Amino acid sequence: MIKQQNFAQDMHVKKVLAWRENLALMPDSHFFELIRMYLGEVKTPYNKHKLIEELSSFLRKAENQQNLVRLLSDTDLQIISVVYFVPSITQEKLGVFFSGVLSFAALYDRLLNLEERLILFRHKESKTDKLVIDINPLLDKILLPFLKFENVLPPPVYAEKSEYSPKILTPLFMACFLSYISSNPDVCKLDGTLKKRPAEVMAEIFPGCKNILQHLVTACLNLALVKSCEKGLVVDFENCALFAKQSWRSQCAYLCVASAFHLSRTNLKKHAQLLLDIISSIPVNQQNAGYERNILVRSSLFAMSASSEPDEMPRGRFSRMLEQQGKSCDEVNQGEDFSPKVMETLIEPAVAFGLLAVEGKAESGNEIFVPGINFGNESDASANLKVLSINAGFSVTVLPGLDFENLLPIVQFMEIKSCDSVATFEFTRTAMLSAFDRGLTVEKIFACIEKNSSYEIPQNLKFCIEEWNSAFQSAKLYSGFVLKVDESNRLLSEQNPHFMAHVKAVLAPGIFLLDSKNEQEADALLAKCGADFIGKVRGFENENIKLSFSELRPGKKLWEGKIFEKAGDQTDFKRGSEEDRAIFFIKMRKELSALGLDSEQNEVLDLRIRRKIVLNPVQLRANSVRLEKNEAYGMDFVGKVRLIERAMSSKSMIEIAMYQKPVDGVHDAIPPRILGTPLAIEKKDADASVRIRVEPSHEELVFSIGQAEFIKRIRTSFLAEEN
Repeated sequence: MIKQQNFAQDMHVKKVLAWRENLALMPDSHFFELIRMYLGEVKTPYNKHKLIEELSSFLRKAENQQNLVRLLSDTDLQIISVVYFVPSITQEKLGVFFSGVLSFAALYDRLLNLEERLILFRHKESKTDKLVIDINPLLDKILLPFLKFENVLPPPVYAEKSEYSPKILTPLFMACFLSYISSNPDVCKLDGTLKKRPAEVMAEIFPGCKNILQHLVTACLNLALVKSCEKGLVVDFENCALFAKQSWRSQCAYLCVASAFHLSRTNLKKHAQLLLDIISSIPVNQQNAGYERNILVRSSLFAMSASSEPDEMPRGRFSRMLEQQGKSCDEVNQGEDFSPKVMETLIEPAVAFGLLAVEGKAESGNEIFVPGINFGNESDASANLKVLSINAGFSVTVLPGLDFENLLPIVQFMEIKSCDSVATFEFTRTAMLSAFDRGLTVEKIFACIEKNSSYEIPQNLKFCIEEWNSAFQSAKLYSGFVLKVDESNRLLSEQNPHFMAHVKAVLAPGIFLLDSKNEQEADALLAKCGADFIGKVRGFENENIKLSFSELRPGKKLWEGKIFEKAGDQTDFKRGSEEDRAIFFIKMRKELSALGLDSEQNEVLDLRIRRKIVLNPVQLRANSVRLEKNEAYGMDFVGKVRLIERAMSSKSMIEIAMYQKPVDGVHDAIPPRILGTPLAIEKKDADASVRIRVEPSHEELVFSIGQAEFIKRIRTSFLAEEN
C-alpha cells in the first residue's frame, strides 16, 4: 500500500513538472496569450517561471475552482472522463471514441477549449514519444469526484423489451451442421458463400437458422474445421475433435471471430478473449441492463486501450483489470488490430452464436445488447446421457443434452434429416461408407450407439451395418508410405516382428504399407531395422499438422471495483445546471458592460466568457486583449487571403465553408465545413485557391478562396509541444 501511495505521488509530481515544462517551452506568442487571459498584461521585465507560478496560484483559489467546476458541461465531462480512464490517450484515439457523436472539427474545438481553460494538457510520453492528452495535475482533486464511468458508457433507457428470441447456435446444431457438410460437400461457391439451392435445402433442415448458416460456414473454413477441396467442402473431424475440447463459451468466441476475420492463431485467441471480456463487462444486475450498439462499440475501445498500456509499476486504471489482451487502438488491418470496425463487425455473429442477445430497444431506437445464453455458465452436460432413440426404418432421434465433444462421434456415421429442438438422422449406406473411410470400425460404431441409447441395437440394423462394412472391405484404395523390398532382404521381411508392428497392410509379396505419418517417422523406422541403405522417399507429399486450440478465460469484468465507482474523494464543489451557467454568463457580461470598452475589445472578452475561460471578473481587463482578425467572410477576398497566409506562417489550421449550389431551388443554409492545414496558395486570373491537408483523412484538396463563404483561422493547441 505504501509503495502504491509513493508511486502515485511520484506520478503526480512528474505530471506537474510536465505541465510546467510545457508552459515554459511554449512559443512566446501562445504563452503570453494564455497568461494575458488569466493574469492580464505582462509587464517587463518578466520571468516565465514566476508567471507560471502565478498561473498555478490562480488555479488553486477556491473561487476559481468552484466556477471552473460549475461551468463543466456533460460533453466536457465525457471527454475528461475518457482522458482519465484510458491511459496514454491521443487526439486520434479520442476521435475514434467520439466518432458518430462529434465531428473532427467539433472535437478539435472542444479539446482546444479544454486546454484554454487549463483543464487538459498535452505532453510527450518518454517511452513512446507520442503526444498524449492528460488532465492538469493541479486540478485532479476537484475534477476526479465528477469523473464517473457512466459518463462515457451510460446505461440505456428502455423504450420496449424484446419478446422475440431468435434461434442461436447450440452444440446439437453445430454437430448437425458438420454432419450435413460431410454428406453434402458441394454447398459453397469459390468465394465461400452458400450456393442458392444448398442454402434453400439447409434452410429446410435448419428452420429459422438462416442468420447462423453463412456465419458458421465462414467460421469453420477459417478455423480449418472444414476444408475446401476439388469436390467441395470436407470436414476435418480430427481438427473438430481438438476444437471440441474447449469450453462451449470458448468455442462460440472462436467461431464468432473466425466468422468475420481470417487471423493468425495468436490474434484469433487475442480477439476471442477480448470479446469475452467485453461481453462480461456489460452491466446486467440493474434495472437498465445492457449497452446500446454505439456504447458497446465504445466499450471495446476501453478494453483495447487498457491492453496497450505500457508495463510500469503498479499497473493503473484499466491495465490493472486486464492483462495480455489485444493491441492498441490502431486502424483495423484485415482484423489484425482490434478496433471499432472489428467490434461493429462482431456484433451480428455474436448474436447469431448466442454470445449476445437483444434485450430490447432504447428511446433512441437503438437495440440494447446483453450477454447471451451461450455466454452464461457452462451447462453441466453429462457424457452419460442417453440421447439416441432409434425408430423404425433406421430413423434416429437425437435429443439435446450432450456437449459438442460427445455429440461429434455420434453424427459421423449418420445422415442429418432435420435439426430443430431435437435432431432427426438416418442410418444410410452412404453415410456409413464415409464413416468406414474415415477409419471408424463396426465395433466403434456399435459401441457409440450402445453408449448413447437406452435400448439394444435392432438386429436388422446390425445386419445392414455389417453388410455395408463387408462391401467396404471388398476393395481398398491406399495412400501412404509403401515399401518395396527384394526377397533377399531379411532385415525387412515378415519374419521381423519389430518391422511388422509398423505395417498396416501387406499389399503383395515384398510390398508393405507402413503406418508412418511423415518422412521422418519412416526414416526412423528403417534406421531401427538397420536398413540405412535406403535413399529418399519417392513421391512424398507434406501432411498438414494439427494445431490445438487454446482455452479462453471465462471473461473478466473490466470496469468493476472502487476506481470505477468514483474516481476521487467527495468534494464540496458542485456542478452547475444549464440555468446556473446561464446566470454566471449574465453576471460576467454585466461586469463586462460596466467597463465601457470599445466594441472590438468587448467582442473578444465576450468570446472568452462564452468559451468559459473567464472564471473571475478580474480577468475582464482591456489590456489583456490583443486584437487579431481570425475570420473573413464572403466578399472580403483580401481578408481571406491574409488570414490563410497568417495561418500558414503560424502553422495553424483553418476552417473553410463553401457556398452550396441550390438543390431543387432550395439553398442549403448550413454549408459543409472543412478543417485542415493550409499548405499553399495558388493564384489564378480572377481568383485564388488554397491547397489544404484535410483532417482527419490527411487528404490534400484544393478550394477556391473567392467562392468560400467564410474562412476562420483555428488556433493551434496551446499546450501541445512543437514537432
